[in-house]
Amino acid sequence: VVRLAADSFNYPAYKRRWMTAKREINERVSAQFHGRRVFQPQGLPTKIGSFQLFVEGYKDADTFLRQIDREPLIEDVSQQFQRQFERLVVLDYIIRNTDRNNSNWLVKYNRLDNERDKLSGLQVQVKHEY
Repeated sequence: VVRLAADSFNYPAYKRRWMTAKREINERVSAQFHGRRVFQPQGLPTKIGSFQLFVEGYKDADTFLRQIDREPLIEDVSQQFQRQFERLVVLDYIIRNTDRNNSNWLVKYNRLDNERDKLSGLQVQVKHEY
């Protein structure tokens, strides 16, 4: 979670007018009184948002689930996938996410030759879309 402010965000009209008016007053006063200001620059209020990370090599869950219907996972990997999926369900419950579907979470699975490495070859990544 991050806090950001930008002119392109959707702010109520009165906040935009207030910030524009304060900026214009400061510019006029500054020009006439050698850099003095009436209002301290505070900018627009911050909004809470999510931090986005772009990842490579992941498939959306819908594609991955269709693939494992054709080629089932080995038992250990299947259990790991089940545990990670359950963790995703718990996260959704905690953050009150009610719109989870198979197009907004990602899976990365690399089939590896070494039995020990197979357990670390599965990764589930949450992708939020707002």
